[in-house]
Amino acid sequence: MDEIKIWKRLIDPWIPKLPNDEISGKLLRIDEKVGTNESMLYTLETEDSVRGVWGSTVLDEKMKIFEVGDYVKIVFLGRKKGGKKDDYKDFDVYRGAE
Repeated sequence: MDEIKIWKRLIDPWIPKLPNDEISGKLLRIDEKVGTNESMLYTLETEDSVRGVWGSTVLDEKMKIFEVGDYVKIVFLGRKKGGKKDDYKDFDVYRGAE
């Protein structure tokens, strides 16, 4: 068996606060109906850790094209005004390549 050379710590979920906050890494898991709100939870292996990213209506829609193993970058665009609803969090999502 190969010796493990790098250990990555599981840390708190990524919660963007300001526009242009971002996270990127390899998509390790996609879990559905997690927690009391039955939300999506995306788990990314970043450069130095493993972090969860809670889904939202907008993010879930944009993440539909990704599969476990893809490299993903999520950029928080800030809060936007919704139609009939209150404001919502908007994101850009990018696919990366090695």
